[in-house]
Amino acid sequence: MRVRRGSWQRIRRGVLLVAGTADTWEQRLWVALLAAGPRSVASHRSAGRLWRLPDCVSARIEVTVLRHDRADVASGRCRETLALDPGAIVAGFPVTTIERTLLDLGAFAPRLVRSGIDDALGRTLTTLPRLQETLRTVGRRGRAGTAAFRQAVDAAASAPIELESELERRFERLLRTSGLPLPDPQHRILLDSHRTVRVDFAYVHQKLAIELDGFAFHGRRLAWESDLDRHTRLAVAGWTVLRFTWTDVTQRPAHVIGTVSDALARTFIVPAGVVRSEAE
Repeated sequence: MRVRRGSWQRIRRGVLLVAGTADTWEQRLWVALLAAGPRSVASHRSAGRLWRLPDCVSARIEVTVLRHDRADVASGRCRETLALDPGAIVAGFPVTTIERTLLDLGAFAPRLVRSGIDDALGRTLTTLPRLQETLRTVGRRGRAGTAAFRQAVDAAASAPIELESELERRFERLLRTSGLPLPDPQHRILLDSHRTVRVDFAYVHQKLAIELDGFAFHGRRLAWESDLDRHTRLAVAGWTVLRFTWTDVTQRPAHVIGTVSDALARTFIVPAGVVRSEAE
């Protein structure tokens, strides 16, 4: 009735659209998902866009569904697969997992895989062990995308860890000149089987994490709330978290060294010659 009256528009069999609705990428993706069937997921470049991977801005609509399980076979946008693990929900859309997305990207946009892996690791969306497990269980010789994905995973596993900011470099130099043992930079901490967080520095055996707050930190409420949640989870897992600012590191070095020294002294003897200075 509403179709005949023109208030609804039939897009495909079983898919209706309110007449006059603006045409957007998100709308077209939902149409493709509904047409492909209830177990379809956004995949490939569409998934990369939803995960906000670097340079994944393609307007292409790509969805994947288990073979013989899709309702609409007319659209080339729908891809079939023999195995599809439960995906994720990103921005309200069912989407392939970040690991599967990176593997699939290797088939059509191999240049995006390495930067995508670096970005996903940096945002703690995944871990190297999970990427390597995906390569072992899903990647296979001859599968489209596997070669590019394998090269990127191997490169990420062998790449030296680099400090991300001038503040981190200054902090490391401060520790080095103080005689304190150096912590692991950019350390990832597995909180449970589903979540990993990354801290700027960590004394792993002492479960002491150190976070540095640069100029851009203050005023970002969402980032602040996210950090509070992260630190609460670290505390529940038995970690102590120390936080230092740019001013601390550059203008109050004795305070920084003394605080780290005191925290380390709770678990092992601080190297000889390193003492806390009360001078600021």
